[in-house]
Amino acid sequence: GYIYLDIIDNYLNNWGMVLIGTLECFAVGWVYKINDQYKKIGKLSVLLYNIGFVFFLLVGTIVALAMPGDPPKLMEIPKGTIEEHKKLIEAANAKLTDEYGADQAEALGIGLAIFFIGWILSTCIAIVLSKGPEPISFGSKLWALMGWHGVDDLRTQA
Repeated sequence: GYIYLDIIDNYLNNWGMVLIGTLECFAVGWVYKINDQYKKIGKLSVLLYNIGFVFFLLVGTIVALAMPGDPPKLMEIPKGTIEEHKKLIEAANAKLTDEYGADQAEALGIGLAIFFIGWILSTCIAIVLSKGPEPISFGSKLWALMGWHGVDDLRTQA
């Protein structure tokens, strides 16, 4: 009984709170005051940037998590090692294999590269396709596209 309660409690309290916090950040950062962004640089640019950001974030994450890595380098047990030391080395090797499994540094680098290249590409395309009612500078276009207008508005009201 207590094991099931602990499992449910762990997932509802820990992961549920992380999900709610993430959704609140999304709502305040990307949805609130989005009409102001549409007016400044156009709906197509804002949607292209937002969808490109999320798409390449997901693709980069999936690639980083799905790539196999090299198996970890385990310690060799030298000849003449006493039995207690052998047990410690075997336990460390087992823990290394269980916890880390494979070296994921290369996979993380490739996943981050996919995300950043895609993000920069979608940002550049959104800037080129931006059409506002009046011409604005490149920096103003970037702020209109990437700025957190809703967050700034809520911060000044508080």
